[in-house]
Amino acid sequence: MKHASKMKTIAFLAISILNFHNLLAQWSGTNPLMTSSNLNIQSPGNDATLDVGGGGDSATVQITTPWVMNGSYVGPFRIRGTNTVLYGPPSWGSSTTYFPLFCVKPNGFVGLKTETPSEMLTLNGGNALTLNGNFIARNGSFRTQNSAGITNFKVDGNGLLIARQIDVHLDPIPDYVFHAAFDKDSAAHYRNIGLYKPMTLQEVEAYVQANRHLPGIKSAADYQKTGSINVGELQLKLLQKVEELTLYNIQLMKEIEELNKKQAELKKTITTK
Repeated sequence: MKHASKMKTIAFLAISILNFHNLLAQWSGTNPLMTSSNLNIQSPGNDATLDVGGGGDSATVQITTPWVMNGSYVGPFRIRGTNTVLYGPPSWGSSTTYFPLFCVKPNGFVGLKTETPSEMLTLNGGNALTLNGNFIARNGSFRTQNSAGITNFKVDGNGLLIARQIDVHLDPIPDYVFHAAFDKDSAAHYRNIGLYKPMTLQEVEAYVQANRHLPGIKSAADYQKTGSINVGELQLKLLQKVEELTLYNIQLMKEIEELNKKQAELKKTITTK
C-alpha cells in the first residue's frame, strides 16, 4: 500500500511538471505573479537589477550590471549587514548603519567584510581564515605580510622558507649535561631514568670509530629513511654537544694547567741542581 501511494505521488508530480513546463518564474507576495517569460526585476530610480531591503546604498542585497555604479558601489553583487540604533528622548527615532559582508567586483575579485577587495580573495577583520583541513597552494607561493607590506613569512613554490624569526618549542633544555657533571646525585638520577649518561673523550672516540656519527645524533642513513629533519630535536642535540664540548675544554684546560705547573717545577729543580 505504501509503495502504491508513493507511485501515485510521483505520477502526480510528473503530470504537474508537464502541465507547467513553460513556467520559468514565480513571484510570491500580496500580488503573486506567474509568467512563462524570463523574470526581470528592475529597481525603480537606480540602475540596479535587484535591490532587497531598500534602494541604492540602503539595500542589503544588491545585484547590478558589472561596472555600473549604484549608490557608492560598483557591481555586480554585494550583501551588507545592518545595525539599527534607537535614540531619544526628547526626539525619538532610529539610525541605521551598514557594514559589508560579501561582495563581487566587476574584475571578479571577492571581498569578505570589505567592499574594496585588492586581490582575488580579500578577507578583512578578526581571524581572516580558519582551516580545519589542509591548505594547498599549487604552482605558487604562500606568504604573510605586515601592515607596511613587508613579508613576514613566505614559502616558495620550490619549498624555500623565508621568515623574519622562527621560534621552536624546546623541552627539555639539556642543562642536565652540567647538572650531571657537577652533581653526583643528578648524574645517578639521569643515568637511572635513561635520560643522560656522560661519556669520556675516550668513549666518544670509540663510539665514533664504530658508528661513524656522534652519540645521540641520528646517522645520515636514519635521516634518509625519514626524509626530513626535526629542527627542534636536532637543535637540542646540538646544544647538548656544545655543552659537552665545553666540559671537555674545561677538562683539557685543567690538564694543561697541571702539565704547565709540573713543567715549571721540573725546570726549577733542574736549575737549582
